[in-house]
Amino acid sequence: MRLRFALPVGLLLLVVAIVARAPARLVDRELAQATDGRLRLADAVGTMWRGYGVVTDARGALRLPVTWQLSPLALARGIAALDVAPQGEIVAAGDSVSLRNVRVDVPARALDALAARGIAAAFGGDLRLDAGAFRYDGRAGDGAVDLRWERARVAFNGAVVDLGTITARMTPRGADLTGTFTSTGGALRSAGDVVLANGEFGITATLTPVGTLPPELMLLLGALGRADANGAVRVAWRGVLR
Repeated sequence: MRLRFALPVGLLLLVVAIVARAPARLVDRELAQATDGRLRLADAVGTMWRGYGVVTDARGALRLPVTWQLSPLALARGIAALDVAPQGEIVAAGDSVSLRNVRVDVPARALDALAARGIAAAFGGDLRLDAGAFRYDGRAGDGAVDLRWERARVAFNGAVVDLGTITARMTPRGADLTGTFTSTGGALRSAGDVVLANGEFGITATLTPVGTLPPELMLLLGALGRADANGAVRVAWRGVLR
């Protein structure tokens, strides 16, 4: 009986010892593979067990310092509990993820790295993500994630449009993640809904010009749909999450 328990315990201690000594730069390899090379971990120090690094993108627009400290007891239960800089905690276990007191500020140009390939758009302004308490496991969840995009602007085909300040909130609804967004100020007002479900996304929005837009963007807006009496255009996008 003792031998039966000693073997798995010994293997667990061996795995713990290996992970504890594994260099932090291995995290960069895993991150690059998971994001198709769009995100990397630079200046990594420490080990996979406990370390520090800076999440960057291929264009150098994003520089987000992160620290991590994995809990041995949590890992034994299949849970990866991370302390994340600058503020907050992320816990992942299988398909489940929870955020607690997470606040992240990044420049909006970091979205360039996450935009679908082939889309020649550049983003400006500052993004903030706040999640006091959020939990989601692919089937259900609770809490909310708040997003705020200050001085939002998008450059497309040489023309720049001012989007003002955009705010959004995402919450679980059954197996789906749903959200609403709206904007204030700017030359193009927006309001709409977002649904993430089964690896796909759906966006419905009303876009309303305020003032005069560059001719290139007026043509693009006209191609998206017919404007109503107030100049608003209602659009819908659907696609697959990458």
